[in-house]
Amino acid sequence: MLNSPTGDLTAREIIAKTFSAKARRGYDPAEVDAYLMDIARQVDELNLEIDRLTNEVVRLSFSQPTTSSASAPVAELPPPPPPVARPEPIAAVPAPVMATAPAAPAASRDLTAEEESLTLILKAAQKTAEVTIIDARARAEEIIAEARYRASEITRESDRKAFEAASRIQTEIVKLEDELTNSRDELETLHCAVEDERARIRGFAQDLLRSVGEELVVSTLPANVIQLEPAPVLDLTSENNRAAARD
Repeated sequence: MLNSPTGDLTAREIIAKTFSAKARRGYDPAEVDAYLMDIARQVDELNLEIDRLTNEVVRLSFSQPTTSSASAPVAELPPPPPPVARPEPIAAVPAPVMATAPAAPAASRDLTAEEESLTLILKAAQKTAEVTIIDARARAEEIIAEARYRASEITRESDRKAFEAASRIQTEIVKLEDELTNSRDELETLHCAVEDERARIRGFAQDLLRSVGEELVVSTLPANVIQLEPAPVLDLTSENNRAAARD
Protein backbone atom coordinates (compact mmCIF):
# COMPACT_ATOMS: atom_id res chain seq x y z
CA MET A 1 0.00 0.00 0.00
CA LEU A 2 1.15 3.53 -0.68
CA ASN A 3 2.10 5.82 2.14
CA SER A 4 -0.71 7.62 3.86
CA PRO A 5 -1.39 11.07 2.34
CA THR A 6 -1.35 12.51 5.79
CA GLY A 7 2.28 11.63 6.38
CA ASP A 8 2.88 9.85 9.67
CA LEU A 9 -0.66 8.95 10.79
CA THR A 10 -2.18 5.68 9.53
CA ALA A 11 -5.25 3.66 10.42
CA ARG A 12 -3.11 1.09 12.23
CA GLU A 13 -1.52 3.85 14.34
CA ILE A 14 -4.95 5.28 15.17
CA ILE A 15 -6.20 1.87 16.34
CA ALA A 16 -2.99 1.15 18.26
CA LYS A 17 -3.00 4.52 20.00
CA THR A 18 -3.26 4.19 23.79
CA PHE A 19 -3.61 6.72 26.62
CA SER A 20 -2.34 6.52 30.17
CA ALA A 21 -4.99 5.73 32.74
CA LYS A 22 -5.56 8.17 35.61
CA ALA A 23 -7.68 7.99 38.68
CA ARG A 24 -10.20 10.55 37.56
CA ARG A 25 -13.51 10.74 35.73
CA GLY A 26 -13.59 11.65 32.05
CA TYR A 27 -15.13 10.53 28.78
CA ASP A 28 -16.20 6.93 28.35
CA PRO A 29 -13.16 4.96 27.03
CA ALA A 30 -15.49 2.73 25.00
CA GLU A 31 -16.92 5.74 23.13
CA VAL A 32 -13.42 7.08 22.45
CA ASP A 33 -12.29 3.68 21.11
CA ALA A 34 -15.38 3.42 18.90
CA TYR A 35 -14.74 6.91 17.51
CA LEU A 36 -11.09 6.06 16.77
CA MET A 37 -12.17 2.82 15.05
CA ASP A 38 -14.57 4.80 12.84
CA ILE A 39 -11.78 7.24 11.93
CA ALA A 40 -9.43 4.34 11.16
CA ARG A 41 -12.06 2.76 8.90
CA GLN A 42 -12.52 5.99 6.95
CA VAL A 43 -8.75 6.42 6.61
CA ASP A 44 -8.47 2.87 5.26
CA GLU A 45 -11.21 3.54 2.73
CA LEU A 46 -9.50 6.75 1.59
CA ASN A 47 -6.14 4.98 1.25
CA LEU A 48 -7.74 2.19 -0.81
CA GLU A 49 -9.43 4.74 -3.07
CA ILE A 50 -6.15 6.61 -3.50
CA ASP A 51 -4.35 3.37 -4.37
CA ARG A 52 -7.01 2.42 -6.89
CA LEU A 53 -6.95 5.80 -8.60
CA THR A 54 -3.15 5.86 -8.61
CA ASN A 55 -3.01 2.41 -10.22
CA GLU A 56 -5.55 3.54 -12.80
CA VAL A 57 -3.43 6.57 -13.63
CA VAL A 58 -0.33 4.39 -13.95
CA ARG A 59 -2.18 1.95 -16.20
CA LEU A 60 -3.41 4.73 -18.45
CA SER A 61 0.07 6.26 -18.54
CA PHE A 62 1.57 2.97 -19.69
CA SER A 63 -1.12 2.46 -22.33
CA GLN A 64 -0.61 5.90 -23.92
CA PRO A 65 2.84 5.29 -25.53
CA THR A 66 1.65 1.99 -27.00
CA THR A 67 -1.27 3.61 -28.76
CA SER A 68 0.85 6.47 -29.99
CA SER A 69 3.54 4.15 -31.30
CA ALA A 70 0.94 2.05 -33.09
CA SER A 71 -0.50 5.02 -34.91
CA ALA A 72 2.71 6.96 -35.43
CA PRO A 73 3.99 5.00 -38.46
CA VAL A 74 0.69 5.41 -40.25
CA ALA A 75 0.56 9.11 -39.42
CA GLU A 76 4.11 9.65 -40.62
CA LEU A 77 3.78 7.71 -43.93
CA PRO A 78 4.78 10.02 -46.74
CA PRO A 79 2.05 10.72 -49.26
CA PRO A 80 2.31 9.04 -52.62
CA PRO A 81 4.49 10.93 -55.08
CA PRO A 82 2.64 13.35 -57.32
CA PRO A 83 1.98 12.29 -60.87
CA VAL A 84 4.55 14.69 -62.21
CA ALA A 85 7.28 12.83 -60.34
CA ARG A 86 6.54 9.51 -62.04
CA PRO A 87 8.62 8.37 -64.98
CA GLU A 88 7.54 9.32 -68.40
CA PRO A 89 6.40 5.84 -69.50
CA ILE A 90 3.56 5.81 -66.96
CA ALA A 91 2.72 9.53 -67.11
CA ALA A 92 -0.08 8.72 -69.57
CA VAL A 93 -2.07 6.73 -66.98
CA PRO A 94 -2.49 9.12 -64.01
CA ALA A 95 -6.04 7.90 -63.14
CA PRO A 96 -5.03 5.19 -60.60
CA VAL A 97 -2.71 7.63 -58.85
CA MET A 98 -5.40 10.32 -58.62
CA ALA A 99 -7.88 7.76 -57.25
CA THR A 100 -5.63 6.52 -54.42
CA ALA A 101 -3.88 9.78 -53.47
CA PRO A 102 -6.71 11.30 -51.33
CA ALA A 103 -7.21 8.04 -49.32
CA ALA A 104 -3.89 8.25 -47.42
CA PRO A 105 -4.45 11.75 -45.94
CA ALA A 106 -8.01 10.73 -44.89
CA ALA A 107 -6.74 7.66 -43.02
CA SER A 108 -4.01 9.76 -41.44
CA ARG A 109 -6.56 12.33 -40.32
CA ASP A 110 -8.76 9.59 -38.82
CA LEU A 111 -5.83 8.12 -36.89
CA THR A 112 -4.77 11.57 -35.70
CA ALA A 113 -8.30 12.34 -34.51
CA GLU A 114 -8.46 9.01 -32.67
CA GLU A 115 -5.09 9.69 -31.07
CA GLU A 116 -6.19 13.16 -30.00
CA SER A 117 -9.42 11.76 -28.61
CA LEU A 118 -7.50 9.12 -26.65
CA THR A 119 -5.12 11.78 -25.39
CA LEU A 120 -8.01 13.95 -24.24
CA ILE A 121 -9.60 10.97 -22.50
CA LEU A 122 -6.31 10.15 -20.79
CA LYS A 123 -5.82 13.74 -19.68
CA ALA A 124 -9.37 13.88 -18.37
CA ALA A 125 -8.83 10.63 -16.48
CA GLN A 126 -5.58 11.92 -15.03
CA LYS A 127 -7.25 15.19 -14.04
CA THR A 128 -10.13 13.31 -12.43
CA ALA A 129 -7.69 11.07 -10.57
CA GLU A 130 -5.69 14.06 -9.36
CA VAL A 131 -8.82 15.86 -8.19
CA THR A 132 -10.07 12.71 -6.46
CA ILE A 133 -6.73 12.19 -4.76
CA ILE A 134 -6.63 15.83 -3.63
CA ASP A 135 -10.18 15.57 -2.30
CA ALA A 136 -9.39 12.29 -0.55
CA ARG A 137 -6.30 13.78 1.05
CA ALA A 138 -8.21 16.88 2.12
CA ARG A 139 -10.97 14.72 3.59
CA ALA A 140 -8.44 12.54 5.40
CA GLU A 141 -6.71 15.62 6.79
CA GLU A 142 -10.06 17.00 7.94
CA ILE A 143 -10.91 13.72 9.67
CA ILE A 144 -7.52 13.55 11.34
CA ALA A 145 -7.68 17.22 12.37
CA GLU A 146 -11.15 16.66 13.81
CA ALA A 147 -9.93 13.57 15.66
CA ARG A 148 -6.99 15.49 17.08
CA TYR A 149 -9.27 18.37 18.06
CA ARG A 150 -11.70 15.98 19.75
CA ALA A 151 -8.81 14.28 21.53
CA SER A 152 -7.47 17.64 22.74
CA GLU A 153 -10.97 18.64 23.84
CA ILE A 154 -11.32 15.37 25.74
CA THR A 155 -7.93 15.94 27.35
CA ARG A 156 -8.74 19.54 28.31
CA GLU A 157 -12.14 18.56 29.69
CA SER A 158 -10.62 15.70 31.67
CA ASP A 159 -7.90 18.00 33.01
CA ARG A 160 -10.49 20.60 33.99
CA LYS A 161 -12.65 18.07 35.79
CA ALA A 162 -9.62 16.56 37.47
CA PHE A 163 -8.49 20.01 38.64
CA GLU A 164 -11.95 20.80 39.99
CA ALA A 165 -12.10 17.44 41.77
CA ALA A 166 -8.63 17.97 43.24
CA SER A 167 -9.63 21.46 44.42
CA ARG A 168 -12.75 20.09 46.09
CA ILE A 169 -10.76 17.32 47.74
CA GLN A 170 -8.14 19.81 48.96
CA THR A 171 -10.87 22.04 50.39
CA GLU A 172 -12.44 19.07 52.17
CA ILE A 173 -9.05 18.05 53.56
CA VAL A 174 -8.44 21.55 54.95
CA LYS A 175 -11.93 21.59 56.44
CA LEU A 176 -11.44 18.18 58.06
CA GLU A 177 -8.06 19.23 59.43
CA ASP A 178 -9.64 22.32 61.01
CA GLU A 179 -12.42 20.23 62.50
CA LEU A 180 -9.88 17.73 63.82
CA THR A 181 -7.85 20.53 65.45
CA ASN A 182 -10.98 21.97 67.06
CA SER A 183 -12.01 18.53 68.28
CA ARG A 184 -8.59 17.98 69.81
CA ASP A 185 -8.77 21.33 71.61
CA GLU A 186 -12.24 20.55 72.92
CA LEU A 187 -11.12 17.09 74.01
CA GLU A 188 -8.13 18.54 75.85
CA THR A 189 -10.35 21.08 77.60
CA LEU A 190 -12.81 18.35 78.56
CA HIS A 191 -9.97 16.16 79.81
CA CYS A 192 -8.70 18.95 82.08
CA ALA A 193 -12.21 19.56 83.39
CA VAL A 194 -12.63 15.84 84.12
CA GLU A 195 -9.31 15.72 85.97
CA ASP A 196 -10.25 18.76 88.07
CA GLU A 197 -13.62 17.28 88.91
CA ARG A 198 -12.02 13.95 89.70
CA ALA A 199 -9.56 15.63 92.11
CA ARG A 200 -12.39 17.55 93.76
CA ILE A 201 -14.48 14.42 94.18
CA ARG A 202 -11.47 12.51 95.51
CA GLY A 203 -10.82 15.20 98.16
CA PHE A 204 -14.47 15.31 99.11
CA ALA A 205 -14.55 11.53 99.43
CA GLN A 206 -11.48 11.50 101.64
CA ASP A 207 -12.97 14.16 103.90
CA LEU A 208 -16.22 12.26 104.04
CA LEU A 209 -14.50 8.99 104.88
CA ARG A 210 -12.47 10.67 107.61
CA SER A 211 -15.58 12.19 109.12
CA VAL A 212 -17.53 8.96 108.93
CA GLY A 213 -14.64 7.01 110.44
CA GLU A 214 -14.45 9.27 113.46
CA GLU A 215 -18.19 9.01 114.04
CA LEU A 216 -18.01 5.22 113.78
CA VAL A 217 -15.23 5.04 116.38
CA VAL A 218 -17.20 7.13 118.85
CA SER A 219 -20.45 5.30 118.28
CA THR A 220 -18.92 1.83 118.79
CA LEU A 221 -17.51 2.55 122.34
CA PRO A 222 -19.39 0.75 125.22
CA ALA A 223 -21.66 2.86 127.40
CA ASN A 224 -19.74 2.04 130.66
CA VAL A 225 -16.44 3.19 129.28
CA ILE A 226 -15.46 6.36 131.01
CA GLN A 227 -13.85 8.76 128.79
CA LEU A 228 -10.73 10.00 130.54
CA GLU A 229 -10.00 13.60 130.60
CA PRO A 230 -6.56 14.50 129.44
CA ALA A 231 -4.03 14.70 132.27
CA PRO A 232 -2.98 18.16 133.35
CA VAL A 233 0.37 19.28 132.24
CA LEU A 234 2.83 19.63 135.08
CA ASP A 235 4.89 22.73 135.26
CA LEU A 236 8.28 21.22 136.01
CA THR A 237 9.91 24.59 136.03
CA SER A 238 7.88 25.75 139.00
CA GLU A 239 8.58 22.53 140.95
CA ASN A 240 12.29 22.86 140.39
CA ASN A 241 12.23 26.44 141.57
CA ARG A 242 10.42 25.54 144.81
CA ALA A 243 12.84 22.72 145.50
CA ALA A 244 15.78 25.03 145.09
CA ALA A 245 14.26 27.52 147.49
CA ARG A 246 13.87 24.87 150.22
CA ASP A 247 17.46 23.90 149.95
